[in-house]
Amino acid sequence: MYPLYYVAYTQKQSVANELGYMKEQYINVKINYSAKDELKELEANKCYVSQFTQKELEEDYNRKIIDKQNTAYFRRFVVEKNKRIKKDFL
Repeated sequence: MYPLYYVAYTQKQSVANELGYMKEQYINVKINYSAKDELKELEANKCYVSQFTQKELEEDYNRKIIDKQNTAYFRRFVVEKNKRIKKDFL
């Protein structure tokens, strides 16, 4: 079985990027990356068809270049062993 991770944004990131955020107590994975890695990612974005307009991609690029934190956050989904999940939401 493979673990499941949710992308998480801190409240600070949320304000800067106009996104929803997750309370930091629930964020349990932090990955730091270099400015060089960030540039590779931003260049790779140009290789794929996207629902974002060219202007939105440029705004995203500029926002990410300005942000020097270079940290990605995730929440690993964990189910306690031998604990059943209620299915009353079906």
